[in-house]
Amino acid sequence: MGDNQIVFEVDGRAARRLTEADIPAIQQCAERCVDYTLLVEGRGTQPDEGAQFLLDAPDGWDPNSLHKLGVVGEDGDELVGLLDVVPGYPDADVWYIGLMVFDPKVRGSGFGARLYAAFEAWAASHGAARVMLSVVKENEAAHRFWTRIGFQDVRDVEPRQFGNKLQGRWEMAKAVATTPVA
Repeated sequence: MGDNQIVFEVDGRAARRLTEADIPAIQQCAERCVDYTLLVEGRGTQPDEGAQFLLDAPDGWDPNSLHKLGVVGEDGDELVGLLDVVPGYPDADVWYIGLMVFDPKVRGSGFGARLYAAFEAWAASHGAARVMLSVVKENEAAHRFWTRIGFQDVRDVEPRQFGNKLQGRWEMAKAVATTPVA
């Protein structure tokens, strides 16, 4: 990875801002996370997945106004996770997680919960009062994860097309911690 700005750290791994120079590393991480793409979109990783990650944004939003973060592995080079966040969406004090996905080699270790806690502290320090996200209903493991770390369902979202699949979603929210997370 390039010399990108470190946003926060957890377990000796840095979450860094991603740029176009990181597209090959983003692509490699996405390919290792193909199980997620198969579950959500019913397709394998696309050849432009890395570039598309940097371009994805809600309608009317400039992708450059989003936080496109990569979680760097212990070796300091390989990406082991991707985090896509829209600050100020849908309300000024809400940060919306569009994607948080990890390489299978770091899943199941509690790292995701620790990374989320570090992210939440960083978001709170930048004015976030609440974090929101949505989980496709077929991804029951993700729904259990988010519920376990304090998110609550706020509404069912009508099904929409994700790749080759029509997916209903749970929209979830959590108030951010008001004290720093250690």
